[in-house]
Amino acid sequence: MLIDFREIPKANTGNGDQDTFELFARDFLSVYGYEVVVEPSRGADGGQDIKIKETRHGIGGKTEVYWLVSCKHYAHSKKFKSVSHKDEEDPSGRVSAKDCIGFIGFYSTLPSSGLTNMLEGLKNRPGSSFDYKIFDRAKIESLIIGYKDRENLFIRYFPESFKKWKEINYYNEPVKLFRFYIENKYKSLSAVFEAMFGSIENMIKPLREKKAIEDLFLESNIKIVTDERVHKFLFEDREKDENTSSFLLKLAKLIEEENIEILTEQHKQNTQLNKKTKSAYTKDYIRYITLSFHSSEAIVLTKNSLIVTKTAKFKLSEMFKDLKSMLT
Repeated sequence: MLIDFREIPKANTGNGDQDTFELFARDFLSVYGYEVVVEPSRGADGGQDIKIKETRHGIGGKTEVYWLVSCKHYAHSKKFKSVSHKDEEDPSGRVSAKDCIGFIGFYSTLPSSGLTNMLEGLKNRPGSSFDYKIFDRAKIESLIIGYKDRENLFIRYFPESFKKWKEINYYNEPVKLFRFYIENKYKSLSAVFEAMFGSIENMIKPLREKKAIEDLFLESNIKIVTDERVHKFLFEDREKDENTSSFLLKLAKLIEEENIEILTEQHKQNTQLNKKTKSAYTKDYIRYITLSFHSSEAIVLTKNSLIVTKTAKFKLSEMFKDLKSMLT
């Protein structure tokens, strides 16, 4: 569980905070879509009952359904005591007395099997109009975390849990906007980022933390190598030579000169084989080739290096500043 319900004070403290769980229930159900008709008030069992209205829209128009909410806050008990049938005195009678047809158990722990069986029995009696719903701790948590319109509820009643959740998940929040931005402004590089980091999502956290483009790429064990020959091989020589194998071999030579890692020792030995075989091994360790920003800014991504022209290196540094500023 990410939410610690013990952040809400015990129900029997007597220090003015004993009604906090009921107030939380009221606010939660309001945000969830119910209309609070009767605010929390002390019931005969010492608990607090809330009356809410649900508006249902169907073919025949709208129907209003009233629910009685019973709040039980046992999160502070040993082993998170469940709510038993003995804790819920005469739910059917209480529902009828409040002119409701439904009973909602709002619990910071869980209902016991005895309570669930009792409520099922009341619901399934011949001619019964009684209905019930249970909001236990797991369901409540699932209906708070990740909902932007319920974030204030999260912060207000569970500030420490919210803080911990943000520490774990803060870098996931802007993912959609971040991906959209990259795919539109830096479309030619999005595949490079996917190859280096596995996904755009994985790029966000290190981008926030690193101070330079070199540090960002080293997060994926990729070093930046600046070499103008990469442009020559990608454009001038490839246009002159229709033989792709020849082009790849020149690129392979550049990679080996720069001491850029090839996948295995066996691959290095394969350089003594014929062109066709060498071409095949070359393709194995070239992960991605792109024309990045425009033709003078070529990029080649290998297993452990990003080979770029000086112009491309400058553009990457500018892009790093741009993306970093977007996340601050």
